[in-house]
Amino acid sequence: MLPTALGVASVAAAGIAGLSWVLHHFAPTTAALPALFVALDLVPTAVAATLGGAPSPENLLPVASGAPQGVSVLVAAFNEEACILQTLASLQRQATPTFPVEVIVADDGSTDGTAERVEHLAATIPADGPLSLRLLRLPHSGKGGALNSALAAATYPVVVTVDADTELDAEALRRLAAPFVEPAVTAAAGAVVVRNAHGFLLRHQFVEYRKNTLLRRGWSALGALDQVPGAFGAYRAAELRRAGGFPTDSLTEDYEAIFRLRALAAGEGRKVQIPTIADARAYTEGPATLAGFVRQRTRWFAGFLSTLFRFRGLIFASNAGSFGLLKLPLKLVDAALPVVGLLALLQLLVGVAFGTHNPLPLLAFLAFRALTDAAIYLRAQRLAAGDPRPAPPLAVANALAEPFAFAWLKMLAVQRAYVWAARRTETWEPSRISPVEIGH
Repeated sequence: MLPTALGVASVAAAGIAGLSWVLHHFAPTTAALPALFVALDLVPTAVAATLGGAPSPENLLPVASGAPQGVSVLVAAFNEEACILQTLASLQRQATPTFPVEVIVADDGSTDGTAERVEHLAATIPADGPLSLRLLRLPHSGKGGALNSALAAATYPVVVTVDADTELDAEALRRLAAPFVEPAVTAAAGAVVVRNAHGFLLRHQFVEYRKNTLLRRGWSALGALDQVPGAFGAYRAAELRRAGGFPTDSLTEDYEAIFRLRALAAGEGRKVQIPTIADARAYTEGPATLAGFVRQRTRWFAGFLSTLFRFRGLIFASNAGSFGLLKLPLKLVDAALPVVGLLALLQLLVGVAFGTHNPLPLLAFLAFRALTDAAIYLRAQRLAAGDPRPAPPLAVANALAEPFAFAWLKMLAVQRAYVWAARRTETWEPSRISPVEIGH
């Protein structure tokens, strides 16, 4: 496994070196910094994709047959009456006599009929069946607080967060809970799939999410995974409670929860394992409008910036293992990339317009990155071979087009996040259930 990963990394590094020489030869005033950022991003991405795409990574925990006997599912909801019943029906199908499921819906002061719909469904569920459904009516305080209330009420040792607009694949809960038979497992990431993948923007999100599952498996293998998706992630309840639960003052409570668990383990001198289970699939809806997409990515990136600053003491911390020594230094690059990347592109485009720069290096770089992204996507598709829902048509074309369009769109979309992070803006993001962005 390791020689293969090093081989891919070596090839990627050689490609970066060649591109850097070309850029330096044709556009010396713009070459150095962008080339450095590309190298810092692409080499670890190639390693993670190699490790994540292996059939049975030795560093990853297998999905054991002795899964915990039941889980508690935490669903935080705010004005979700249009989709909450679909999500709960999906959870109901996960419960069996040998694998009971406790669902706790924390209604965060909804002003629509969310709570009433949950109460009506709860009244129809047999008391002696494998599924139990509880509703917590809470004053509006934010998603983190709602999740903490559900966490406090949970009775099983493994808790799973599921967004109110998310459906689970068959056996998804059991598969996600299975690794917790190992004491070192603190959390586990499921595979989140965009189900409404039609049109340019949503197909790009499908490709992005698909690749993220592959890359998360790779970072899990390296012991450096920094995120468990809030739409479908599992935690050891006792550890999460000891770490302080979910933050109530964060835009991305799921992201910061992993940092809290990592910090707790580092302070106690423990190593934790956070596997990614690729066949534990959850289907969610991405924002279909540009306004909704920008709002989502602004919230995500602002939460990332705030969390990175809050846990800056873990950066280069040896007691945090590869998470502190490898992953977090690379996240510093990610924090600056939207600004640096756009400024470098603007400088190069201005130079091309005035005839002082040759556009060929930029096109060569974009073409190289397009081939890399397409290869990673195809590897991710092989990993998802068991997904009963087929990939959308033209998804490979979207992967090839990403460096020319979607990557720059993502950089533009998050520019306001720096202001959000500085102001510590807090917001609920409603579920997307139609091409119209609800509540925006």
